[in-house]
Amino acid sequence: MFYHDNLLADIQRNVNVLQDGETNHERISDRKFMLAAVSRNSDAFIHAHDNLKHDRDFVLAAMCRNGYALRNVTEPFKSDRDIVLVAVKQRGEMLRYAAPYLQADREIVLQAVSEHGRALHSASDELKADREIVLTAIHQNTHALLDASDDLRSDRDIVLAAVSRNADALSFAANTMKDDRDIVFTAMRQHYNGMRHASEELRHDREICLEAVHEDGLALSVLPVEIKSDREIVL
Repeated sequence: MFYHDNLLADIQRNVNVLQDGETNHERISDRKFMLAAVSRNSDAFIHAHDNLKHDRDFVLAAMCRNGYALRNVTEPFKSDRDIVLVAVKQRGEMLRYAAPYLQADREIVLQAVSEHGRALHSASDELKADREIVLTAIHQNTHALLDASDDLRSDRDIVLAAVSRNADALSFAANTMKDDRDIVFTAMRQHYNGMRHASEELRHDREICLEAVHEDGLALSVLPVEIKSDREIVL
């Protein structure tokens, strides 16, 4: 048991120890040991005996222990809905390794973006235009707005949801949204950096600039030079 635990600790640090020695040749065929190894290091899956790598039950059990292992499975398992669903529930970004038809599967994509918002990048174009999926992704990671469809990056509710959590998300919105006073106000109130991404017209809007400085004096650092010379705003 001591040797077993030490070997697993070594695998966590460097999976290549599985290539060493006759003893490990036996261990890579040991279902229980290899599942423990995969839980420590997803790349341990690469070194599993071929009999295990082609065993659906083993692959499914491996996904339950470490969703990252999806990147190492053979192509047929990347098309297996149950296996992919288990993997993305744990590690949403593994959606990128799923077969294209599963990247267009609404349930799988919804699970993936719930766990990792930027998984939206790997979703089908149709699902990048799905309001519920995009909102779910944004709630998990506002940078997901970057991967939403053009129509949703122009959608006020979607953009407001993003900038109310992260002012810098305004940079991913459509230009029409950067010229929307309510959206720019919302972004600016979340953090003055939102002013960096507003349209030129709104970056020079006195009312918005006054409120930005009132919210945080450091906002002066991102305002246009002409605004900084306005005595009322500066004082």
